[in-house]
Amino acid sequence: MLAEAHRVLRRITHRHHPGGQDELIGRLPSMGQRRRWARAVYRLLEEVSRCQPWWQSPHPYWDFPPLTRREVVWACRPALLAIAGALGDQRQPISAVALRQLKRFLTDPSVSPLFGEDPVAAGQAAQQLQCSFTGHPEL
Repeated sequence: MLAEAHRVLRRITHRHHPGGQDELIGRLPSMGQRRRWARAVYRLLEEVSRCQPWWQSPHPYWDFPPLTRREVVWACRPALLAIAGALGDQRQPISAVALRQLKRFLTDPSVSPLFGEDPVAAGQAAQQLQCSFTGHPEL
């Protein structure tokens, strides 16, 4: 329900350009977009790594965020760091499709295992996501 509310707010405020999927497949994201998503990954990892007495921490993207479990985010950490590194590397092309997958993984609690309770499933999903950025998972 929270994810649907965020989608409605994005439509109302026009933060998300409603383009067709065919329009976005051939276009490469700008370095500004790539840097913003790399910073978002680092912010998430920083928020989780802070010493807090709670086993859950707030997601850093919303004012009223859903909670992420620390062990779930830690299971995704190596893949997310590799993705952030790929986003910052100007020599490596990143597709708009891969960037949309990252956005969904980081911000959509209705479909992303990052907001779930299973660290193994989240880690596997992060490794699959990493393959779309780097072509190989970090072991």
